Amino acid sequence: MTASHPRLLLLVVGVLMVIAFVQPLVWAQPSLDSEEQAVYELINNYRAQQGLPSLALSSTLDQAADAHSSWMANQDCFSHQCSGESDYVQRMWNAGYPNVANGYGENIAAGQATAAEVFNDWQNSSGHNKNMLNSSWRAIGIARVYSPNSQYGWYWTTDFGTIDDSGSPPPPGELAILDNPDLPLPMKQNISYWFKAQGGTAPYIWNVSGRLPAGLKLRTCGELKGRARKVGDYTVNIIVKDKTGTRTTKAFTLSVQNSVNGSFELVWKPAAPQALTNIALFDLSGKLLKNSAQLSASLPELTEQLTNGVYLAIIVTRNSAGQVIRRELKKIVVKH
Repeated sequence: MTASHPRLLLLVVGVLMVIAFVQPLVWAQPSLDSEEQAVYELINNYRAQQGLPSLALSSTLDQAADAHSSWMANQDCFSHQCSGESDYVQRMWNAGYPNVANGYGENIAAGQATAAEVFNDWQNSSGHNKNMLNSSWRAIGIARVYSPNSQYGWYWTTDFGTIDDSGSPPPPGELAILDNPDLPLPMKQNISYWFKAQGGTAPYIWNVSGRLPAGLKLRTCGELKGRARKVGDYTVNIIVKDKTGTRTTKAFTLSVQNSVNGSFELVWKPAAPQALTNIALFDLSGKLLKNSAQLSASLPELTEQLTNGVYLAIIVTRNSAGQVIRRELKKIVVKH
C-alpha cells in the first residue's frame, strides 16, 4: 500500500423527520470481524451518550456495506459510487433492505486500519458525525475490506436506515400502494419521488404499465426519477410485487405542468363547490415534499413540519367526475 492520508466521504439523503413506527422486518444476523464489531459498539455508545437510540445490526445493510467496501478495495476507487457499480440506493435494495424510501445514509472512509482510527475521523468530521448521530436511524451495516494493491489499503462503509429489519418477520398484511393517485409534477426540473407500499413481504419490486412522461423512469426500488420534458396528463398503472410474488396495481394520473423561468405556467378555471383539492408541495429544486388530497385542503396544516424557507405549492381542483377545473401555483414562505 502506498503511503496516503486517510480519506472520508459522507452521504445522507431522503431522511424522514417524523417516523410513525419502527417495524422489524427481516430475520438474519450479520457476522462482523473484531474491528467492525468495535466500530458498532463505539457508534452505539456515542449515540447513548447523546440520548439517542442504539442501532440494530442489519444483515441487509451489512451486505450492502460489504459489497461497496469490496468494490472500492478491488477497483482501487474511493467514492459512494465507483465506475460500473450500482448506486447506494440500488445496493441497499439489492441486499433486501426494506423501504429505502423512508431514508438512508452512508459514511465511507479509506486508509484507517482500526476501529478507533475510523471512528475518530468520522467523529471529527461534522457531516460524518451528524450522520452517526442522526436520530432517525434505527439500523446499521458495517464492513471493512483490505486490498494490498490499492492506494489506501483498508476501505470502510457504514450504511444507515430508518427501519430495524433485524428481528423476526411479522405476519404479512394485504399488499397495498399508499400514494395519492393524482401526482402533479414540474416540467424540466429534477424529480425524485418515492412510491410507498405496505403489507406483503419486503423487499418490493416496482414496475409501470403505460407510458410515463418523457424523461422520467421508474426504478425497481420505487423511485420515479428524471426530468419531465412534455406537458400533459399521463395515466399509468403502477405495479408493486413483494418477495413472495404477490402483486397489486394502482392507476395514477401524472400531471406535468409547464415551467417558465423556474416557475409553473398554469391555466385557471372556475372552481366548483365541494370539489376535491389536491395540494403538492415542492422545494425550489423541484423535489416533491408533500402530496395531500382532501375536500378542504389546508396549506398551513401541510407546512407545519417544514423548516423555514420558500416552497412552491401546486393546487389542483377536480369536480366530482374527476375533471381538472382549476390549477393554481402559490409561492409559500414558511416562518415558524
